Amino acid sequence: MQYSIWDKDFSAWLIAARSEQVTKKKVYKRKLMKREIVLFRNKDGEVAALKDQCPHKGLPLSQGHMRDGNVVCGYHGWAFDVSGSCVKGPCLNPNETCPTVKAESYTVKEQDGWVWLFWGSDEKVLAEGPPSFPQEKEFKWFELEREIKAQPHFILENSFDCTHACFVHNTYFRNGPVQLANAELKETDYGMHVQTREEDGRKVRITKYLPWKGKEVYHTDEYFKPFTAYVNYHFGLAKHRIILTCSPEDENTTRVYTRTGIQAGPFSSISAWVLKYLTPVIVAEDIEAIEGQARSYSEQGGHYGQMKDADVPAVWMFAIYRRFFENRETDSYRTKQIQYRL
Repeated sequence: MQYSIWDKDFSAWLIAARSEQVTKKKVYKRKLMKREIVLFRNKDGEVAALKDQCPHKGLPLSQGHMRDGNVVCGYHGWAFDVSGSCVKGPCLNPNETCPTVKAESYTVKEQDGWVWLFWGSDEKVLAEGPPSFPQEKEFKWFELEREIKAQPHFILENSFDCTHACFVHNTYFRNGPVQLANAELKETDYGMHVQTREEDGRKVRITKYLPWKGKEVYHTDEYFKPFTAYVNYHFGLAKHRIILTCSPEDENTTRVYTRTGIQAGPFSSISAWVLKYLTPVIVAEDIEAIEGQARSYSEQGGHYGQMKDADVPAVWMFAIYRRFFENRETDSYRTKQIQYRL
């Protein structure tokens, strides 16, 4: 169902870009929380983010260019450094000093291959920094970035809704429901942890692509407030990790950054190669379903109904999400065991 975060006062670290997207050569434009921003690097490689508007006469700085590690406005040549300070006004007369006006700047931190931007005013959240998801060397990693026409909670719920894979992904991933799954849920201080064990992993369609047959299939799904899902699959010998983070752009659009890793011993490289080409296909199936769901609730209204045990992980995730944005945090964490067909 619909749930808006745009009237909520919250603090969080949001991904603004992948590290490789921000260079010293050109200004990189991005939209985040309804704000148009530009990202760039100075001569020392330091990353910065400014409001995409020259404080002189309003031209978007994204229409400018880089020079000597500064953003140069394309209208009158005013140059701005990483702090947003004007460092050059080329048309000044000999008696004028450099303008003291500043472009609005944002706090950013580069970590784990992403550029994170701090949103809000909570000093504790600022000091804690963004969540850390290092790329372990034993895994083969690849990135995916998509724009989805849906609010973040629809996207995040999808990560905790396992049974949709039996129908949305029945070509490549699932062919169920064919077995029983047992899940243990627990709320945590950072969000939620779910561990799901499947009765017989050899019944899962995806295993036919693997060069081995492992009976044990289980996965842990973690929710990190407010916008991140972290999924760890274990297929016999293989480990498959997915980190999904939402960066809201406006009421109807969310940019989703996904990092996928695979560890399969001597088969890691070939497995990663297969997944790199298969993942966009599976993600496209998710996007079609998510955007359809979001569009339906936006146009027709309505609420979730007739929730069953298979829906509990997604329902809990949404409840924690709402508590975060409504500042209703709790020290009492629930636990629950459920069983459903998968």
